[in-house]
Amino acid sequence: MKNKWIQTEKRTASSFLRGRRKRTILVQAILGFGLIGNALADDSSLFGDHKVSLAPAPPGAEGGGGQGTDLPAPKVTHNEISVSADYMQGYGTITAPIGFSIQKNPDVPPGLVIPAVEPGDRDSTFYGATISYSRGQSWYFDVGYAHGISDGVSSSPIFGTVNYRVTEDYYQTYLRYVFPLRGTRFSAYARAGFTYVDGELKADDVSGFYTQKDEVQDILGNVGLGMTYAVYATPNNRFRVSLQAEAEGFLGHRYQNSAEVVQIGTPLVGPDTQLDNDLFGTIGRGTVRMQLRINRSGLARAFTDVGLQGKYTVVSEGLEWEERQRKKKHGGFKIFEK
Repeated sequence: MKNKWIQTEKRTASSFLRGRRKRTILVQAILGFGLIGNALADDSSLFGDHKVSLAPAPPGAEGGGGQGTDLPAPKVTHNEISVSADYMQGYGTITAPIGFSIQKNPDVPPGLVIPAVEPGDRDSTFYGATISYSRGQSWYFDVGYAHGISDGVSSSPIFGTVNYRVTEDYYQTYLRYVFPLRGTRFSAYARAGFTYVDGELKADDVSGFYTQKDEVQDILGNVGLGMTYAVYATPNNRFRVSLQAEAEGFLGHRYQNSAEVVQIGTPLVGPDTQLDNDLFGTIGRGTVRMQLRINRSGLARAFTDVGLQGKYTVVSEGLEWEERQRKKKHGGFKIFEK
């Protein structure tokens, strides 16, 4: 007999995890190489008729050494293109959702598998390339790609020791503005852009009892600042050394489709389960740049970057997409009869 309506929040394992945040850290050593080329603005004359004290420039930007060396200045160039490649080796932490898919198998008793987000350690290798273009050397357009492989291990109370492999492809585009700080050893820039990450996570326990395969896509917005300080330059400015520091923040959304299989006689196959995660974090990067002027005019240069990068990510793990849509529709409550 219906005597009243009671509104109560649905208490499931995934709703219990709502609002819980998992944090990951990745520290990487960086080794990069690049080339910068400029086109003269007016004619084929390589030098102007005056001298300037050349100031350092940020990555990909035209500039000179930081020792205040007086050199004949080339005519103002309109077009600049730079190409660089990076290799990064790192160590950090990883998190992965366990049990969200297999709990939905009808042959699994309710409450037997409690979904959890398990942390673990990982080793990572990344390599990539960036192309930058500028007309006028104030505004730059950067396009980058990076591919990474991470191997990790964690301990799950459900399935014991679980090994992970994560592959990621980063596609990035930025608009960068270089501040006019000529005449000093400093140069600085600000940039904003977007990042799309296409990834795959594979996991299995050491006995082959449990396997997992996830498809992951991240859509992120990025905002960053960078600064360069010129430490040393030869008298003819053919070779110079600069210190570079960059900081960046990102915010976005992760779409993750998880599928799990447990081998108990007849395999228990969990249905594809879509997870709905928000993420944000910061990236810090510090490098030493050594740059060599290839030709007499300085319009062609080669450089090498060596340094460290740290990435800190916060992920709100474990809220299933279907449940979030239902909560939006019903205002976060489910109605029961009593």
